Amino acid sequence: MSLARIQAAIVDSLYDMGRLNERHCQRLQNSDRELSGNAIEELLLSEYKITRPQLLLAKAKAFKLAPINVRRFEVNEHTFAKLDRSFCQAHKVLPLGGAYDRIIVAISNPFDASISQKVESHTGMQASFLLGIEADIKDALDANQQVEAAGFSDVVEALGLDYESEEELKEDFTGEESAPIVLLANRIIEEAYHSGGSDVHIEPFEKESRVRVRVDGV
Repeated sequence: MSLARIQAAIVDSLYDMGRLNERHCQRLQNSDRELSGNAIEELLLSEYKITRPQLLLAKAKAFKLAPINVRRFEVNEHTFAKLDRSFCQAHKVLPLGGAYDRIIVAISNPFDASISQKVESHTGMQASFLLGIEADIKDALDANQQVEAAGFSDVVEALGLDYESEEELKEDFTGEESAPIVLLANRIIEEAYHSGGSDVHIEPFEKESRVRVRVDGV
C-alpha cells in the first residue's frame, strides 16, 4: 500500500534531513498499515525514533507551512482578544498576533483541512497559519490566564527556533519565506494598534533596533 502524497512528502523530508535511510523509506512505502492522518506520525515517533522537533520540520516542509517554536512564545493580555481560549483549547490552536483584518495562528494538526474555515468564521478575519508542536500549544493554552503584556521579546526569541540542544533543527529553512519575521512585524503593528498609535518608527543600530510608536502626535 503506497503512502498518500502528504505522508510521502513527510518521509521524503526526513530522508533529506538524514533522519531516515532508504531502507526505512521503502519499509514505510510498502507498509500494510493504514498510514493516513496522524497514524504515520505515531509510527515515526515510536518505531523510527524521530523526535517531535524533527517531525515538525518535516511536516512544515510537506505542508508548506513555516514552523514556530511555541515554547518561546509568551501568552499575554492580547493573545485571546480575537480568538477565545475555549475555542483554541477545543481545536488545539494558538493565536500569535495580528492586526486589522488578519490573524496569525499556530496549529498542530495540518491534516485538519477544516481548521482554516473554522478560525476565519469564528474571528471574521483572514488567517495565516504556522505549524507548532501539539504539546507546546497545549502548554501555552493551559498557562496562567493572569498574564502581562510581553512586548516583542517572545517573538524575537521564537525566531531562533533552536529547541535547546537539537542541533538538527538548523536545517535548510533559509530559502523559504521567514514567516516568524512576518509574525514579529504583525506583533509590532498589533501593539501599536492597541496603544492607539498612528505611526511606527523602527530605528536600526549595530546590535539592536528601537521601535517607537507615535501616540496622540507624540
